[in-house]
Amino acid sequence: MITLKNFVDLTHDEAIDVLSWRNHDSIRHWMYSTQDITLDDHLAFIQSLKTSTDKLYFVVVKNGNPIGVIDLVNITKTTASLGLYANPFSDRKGIGTIILRALMRHAYDALGLSTLRLEYFHGNEKAKILYEKFDFTPVRSDEKNGQKIICMEHTREHWTL
Repeated sequence: MITLKNFVDLTHDEAIDVLSWRNHDSIRHWMYSTQDITLDDHLAFIQSLKTSTDKLYFVVVKNGNPIGVIDLVNITKTTASLGLYANPFSDRKGIGTIILRALMRHAYDALGLSTLRLEYFHGNEKAKILYEKFDFTPVRSDEKNGQKIICMEHTREHWTL
């Protein structure tokens, strides 16, 4: 069974666990900011989510085990940009598919969005394969922090469980 736990509902220990995932080398390597995030900054970020209307962050839980993080940012009535990463301390086989499906289900079914957007670093083959598996379409390439990024979109009409 897959459930989502909103970051604002995390216990202190759960928040520390998520911070350790985000600061893990294998995760941080693919982020725009590769600096370690401090506990104070992480807790302040979670606190800021309580009043945010355009951001949602969740821990994805499978059968009681936290397997990853999903987020929707720049949320409007019809669109949002997504992000995700797997818990680097768990058996990672197939987790990307599970957490992306959970994210899309929440975005399309619970929030009623019509378009999802994402960006990934050129060279991140795992991300490319995952997004193509879900029929995300490349719309352009760009550059951020001196690195080439690929921008993709997915529309609700292409959504299937």
